[in-house]
Amino acid sequence: MAALEDPEHLERTRALILTERPRLLEEIARRGAPAPPSQANFILPRVGEQADALRAALFQKAGILVREGAAVGFPGHLRISVGTREHNNRLLEVWDRTTSAR
Repeated sequence: MAALEDPEHLERTRALILTERPRLLEEIARRGAPAPPSQANFILPRVGEQADALRAALFQKAGILVREGAAVGFPGHLRISVGTREHNNRLLEVWDRTTSAR
């Protein structure tokens, strides 16, 4: 409730999502994992059969927690929250290391 009652925080968060969401969508799609358009603070890239392995690797290698898309009706997808530029860059870096190792 405090965050919703803080207009400055709300605007900073909104601006961050509006900047980082399209960039993250594009970067993940360039890595072969397209996602449906999103108006939320998360994206749902389709990674297919590697969803569980990639999700586990992101957590084990870097403590990056992403959710299973199946939990929200998108099997074979990952639910990734949009973070700061630094957090999103870290996700992409670990994603690259994880997927290139296969």
